Amino acid sequence: MLSLDFALNKGRSRQSGVASEVEHESVRSDGTKLTMRGLLHFLMDEAGLTRWTPAMTGRRSWYVVRRELLRGASSKMTKGQPLPALIHIPESFVLDRADEIRQRQRESLARLLESTSARMILLGEVKAIEDARYGKCLIVKHMPDAKLMMTDDLHKHLVSRFAHQLQLWSQIEMSHLMMLSTISRSAQGVMSIEAVCLMNVTEHWIPFESLFEWELLDALHREQRRFTKGLRYNLPSTKPLACTVLQDTGEASTAMFVVPQDAEGEYDAAIDVLMQQSNLLAWKWRAGAESIPKLPMTWTESQAQQQQQVSQGDDQARDAQLHQDLAAHELIEHESSHEPSEQKKVFEQS
Repeated sequence: MLSLDFALNKGRSRQSGVASEVEHESVRSDGTKLTMRGLLHFLMDEAGLTRWTPAMTGRRSWYVVRRELLRGASSKMTKGQPLPALIHIPESFVLDRADEIRQRQRESLARLLESTSARMILLGEVKAIEDARYGKCLIVKHMPDAKLMMTDDLHKHLVSRFAHQLQLWSQIEMSHLMMLSTISRSAQGVMSIEAVCLMNVTEHWIPFESLFEWELLDALHREQRRFTKGLRYNLPSTKPLACTVLQDTGEASTAMFVVPQDAEGEYDAAIDVLMQQSNLLAWKWRAGAESIPKLPMTWTESQAQQQQQVSQGDDQARDAQLHQDLAAHELIEHESSHEPSEQKKVFEQS
C-alpha cells in the first residue's frame, strides 16, 4: 500500500500547487509518505527506467515507457484503491486510430465524471506551457484534444518553483520534460491542474537534475556503459546522492557522485561518510570546479590492462634474460680472445 502525501479529493489537500516537490525537511511530513516527486521516482524505478544497458539504445519510445510505467503501477494500491484506477498515462496518439484512442482515454479518466471534487493522477510528457484565451494552460503530448488549465497563481508558482527544470528543458533540445500532476474536471468538462511536479529526462528517458548530470549520462551513453540512475524520492537536494551506479566495473560496482557547483564543505564530507559506509567503489566529480574526470574502467578493460601488464612483464623478463645471456656470451668471447693459443705457447717455450 502506497501512502501519498497529497490528496485525490477536493478540500483535503495538505499542500497545494507546486509545493508538492518538497526540497526541505518538513515538520508536517514524517518522510514515510510519497510526495508527487517521490511517487514519480518510485514509478520510474518500478518501471526499470532508471536502468540502462547499451542494448536498449533506440528501443525506448513513449510506447515502451508507458507500457513499463503501467506495469510498474499494476500491482500497487493507494488510498484503498488500485493505483491503475487512479492514474492516467496517455497512450501514443496515432491519427489513423484517433477515435479508439480517444474512447480509451475517456474510459481511463472516468473517475473524474463521478464528481467535480474527484481527482486523478496524470503522468505524461509536457509538450508546451502557454497562454490560453483566459489564463494559462499546459499541453501534454499524446493528448491533443485536452488543454489542462492553470490559474495564474499556479502558473506563477510553477515557473518560480521549477525554473531550473524549465531552463534545462529549453537548453537541452533532445531532452524530455515529464510531469506528474493531480487533475480535476469541471461540470462543463474543462480539465484543470490542481498540483504538479516536473522532472527532466534525457532522450533515453533517464532522469537528471542538472546540466552536469546530463553531461555525465551523455558520456556514459557514448561509452556504452551499464548503470543505474539514483533518484531522490523525498530526499532534499542538500543531501548527497550517487548520480549513477556503474554495473560493469567487476565484482564491486562504482557509485558516481556529482558534487554541485554551489555545494558547501559539509556536502563533500557527507559523501566521504557514504563512501566509507559502502562496499562500492567511488568516483567523484566536483562539477564546475574541474573537467569531468576519466570514467572508471569496465571489468573487461581492467582485465585487458592486467593482461597487458603481465605480458609486458613477461617481455621485460625475457629481454632481461636475453641481455644477461648476450653479456655472458660477450664475456666468454672477450676472455677467449686474450687467451694464448697452444701453438704460440709451444713457440715461446722453444
